[in-house]
Amino acid sequence: MKLNPNLTICIECGVSIKDTTAKGYAGLCESCLNERTVRTWSESSVVISQGCSIDWQCILIKKYAETSDYAKYRFVANVLGPDPERRDRSSIIGQAEGILCIINITGEVLLDKAMLGDTDCRRFDRAAHKIKQYWNQNEYPEETMFACG
Repeated sequence: MKLNPNLTICIECGVSIKDTTAKGYAGLCESCLNERTVRTWSESSVVISQGCSIDWQCILIKKYAETSDYAKYRFVANVLGPDPERRDRSSIIGQAEGILCIINITGEVLLDKAMLGDTDCRRFDRAAHKIKQYWNQNEYPEETMFACG
């Protein structure tokens, strides 16, 4: 929802924010970005803290809803944090999840729910590209993944 040409609404709390803030924080105001949690498949959560990162090289994509008009997919990436046993390594401390929707007729892929920490939309873009490849073959897989390398 647009209020004026330079403002939009935070997808979490509804406060007015600048378009540049929304774009940089995946539709969230700074307060919501700092307070959101990362959900794992088991619905337990961890807070993304400083020094943590989200994997962009391996993204699980799993269908969870489908109608005659669209299909919705969760895209999930591991959250990495400092390994307590090895200072120069990272370990998996949780998972971050977003939701995308592909429109059956047009193949347009929309971001339904932003992934916490995916401020550059790198994970969304990769998951969307993978799903679009299947759409081009008239397929809607139950599960797939984007994997780099």
